[in-house]
Amino acid sequence: MAETVPVDVIGKLREAVVSIQKTAIYKEILEPKDEVLARFQPIFSAENTPKITEEEFRSFLLLENNRHWSGLHRQGPRMCSNMGKLRKALTVLLNAAQPVSERLDEALQMVSGMGKNVASAILMVAHPDRYGVWNNRSEANMMGLGIWPSFDRRVLR
Repeated sequence: MAETVPVDVIGKLREAVVSIQKTAIYKEILEPKDEVLARFQPIFSAENTPKITEEEFRSFLLLENNRHWSGLHRQGPRMCSNMGKLRKALTVLLNAAQPVSERLDEALQMVSGMGKNVASAILMVAHPDRYGVWNNRSEANMMGLGIWPSFDRRVLR
């Protein structure tokens, strides 16, 4: 899956970054970043996931708390219906000793209602230097730029 990104696409991405940095929404997204990470990184740490509470998890799903993603809360009741399974899935998802593709597949299979959008948001908050969010918008934009990788999408729908 190690594909190179064409130079023209890198240029388009750089232009897009410069363009968005001039918008009000950029400021709305960037300003709360440190606050969101300070609040939720400890919750999604290896030490905490085995004891995460439903309240902690559901609070992350709310836009007013995560400050970036709307709609994550819709599947909250389903995801939290079995907190034991959710805790195990989070432990699997955040175990950096395993390849991310395997962790993502396994975690999504374990928890009803957890999709790529929730799982990737958790990964990004836990390790913003390693992960990005995978949702319909990011996927569509990458496809539009011709930089969407090809891989087996067994579970990840």
